[in-house]
Amino acid sequence: MIHRKLQLSYHKLFPTGTFRRHCGDFVAICLSKLNLFNLDPDMPASRFDASLETDFAPISFGPADNPEVTIIIPVFNKFVFTYTCLKSILTKTEDVRYEVIVLDNASTDKTIELKSIVKNITVVRNEKNLGFVEASNLGAKNARGKYLLFLNNDTKVQDGWLKALVDTAKDE
Repeated sequence: MIHRKLQLSYHKLFPTGTFRRHCGDFVAICLSKLNLFNLDPDMPASRFDASLETDFAPISFGPADNPEVTIIIPVFNKFVFTYTCLKSILTKTEDVRYEVIVLDNASTDKTIELKSIVKNITVVRNEKNLGFVEASNLGAKNARGKYLLFLNNDTKVQDGWLKALVDTAKDE
């Protein structure tokens, strides 16, 4: 039932024959072929929870001069997921110049402290929850990279993930 609802939503958001559908299919194919993300839907929650960060020490990204990729992460609460996602980006991303933009949709948890915990990223805090699509559009407007990558905050990236995506996009 859930799979069918997702499929219907996908077809509504990405109508067949449109450029938007082509892009959506391209991303889906890249992600499935590259097997870059470590979020198995069948993984028990406790196993995934065990991989989340619990020590929220300050982290700092390098300077984002002339980024090739802008990583856009819309969030609403779930600070632990966001911090874990950002730490995985920091530790697993090499060989690609990138910037990170986090769009905070009026969170009420520790996410409001993100600017003081994670340095050298752009945090845009919305006064109200704009939803995923509007927050993503706002992130795209602030982006400086040639490529835009939209990432959910519950993603833990793996070694070589971004270079593989950029190389695939360049080959197209």
